Amino acid sequence: MAAFCGITRLFEIYTPREWKLAQYMPHVKKRALNHILECPMPGMVVDVLVNAGDRVYRGQELVIVESMKMESGVASPCDGDVAEILVKKGQPVDTGNVLIRFKP
Repeated sequence: MAAFCGITRLFEIYTPREWKLAQYMPHVKKRALNHILECPMPGMVVDVLVNAGDRVYRGQELVIVESMKMESGVASPCDGDVAEILVKKGQPVDTGNVLIRFKP
């Protein structure tokens, strides 16, 4: 992961062996994002790092969730503008809960 001027990007680096074997891996089926950010695990919202109307970029951390005494950032799945934030600090969340909606 690299960050510069508030923009965070995720890069994947493969070894030559992994690159050769990648052709045999099943292709990832892309789901329709439906302009939402879903919670990947159950836990409690520790912090919300954006406000409604903010411009966000794919890979940028938007919400911090604490699960099993570890804090994890939930990153944006796409570039876009935040339409509404559906969670607040201290709120418990479960896997699949919608945290943020993006403008279509």
